[in-house]
Amino acid sequence: MSIAAFLFIVGAQRSGRSTAYSHRHQSTWPPAMSKKRSLDLDLSVDHLMRTWPEAVGVFVRQRMLCAGCPIGPFHTMADACREHSIDEEAFLRELRLATGERLDG
Repeated sequence: MSIAAFLFIVGAQRSGRSTAYSHRHQSTWPPAMSKKRSLDLDLSVDHLMRTWPEAVGVFVRQRMLCAGCPIGPFHTMADACREHSIDEEAFLRELRLATGERLDG
């Protein structure tokens, strides 16, 4: 989208006018976070801590300095475990216990 088109749409939305484009794309930004999904090692550290705040304690107990780390949105739990030499399955098990997630899921 060009800057001119963007400014037109923003101006139309602020003034209450509608455009076909603004109605069609109104709810696409910011992208909605997916519904809470089960814990898995592919979740980003940031998403995990925002979805399950009680998980922060697990990171602290494991002496992982992930809470507040600027790389959190980009690191998965698997990345964090690898960086901190933590057993992934044991860490996932502890997270599931702390967050109340089912252990078989």
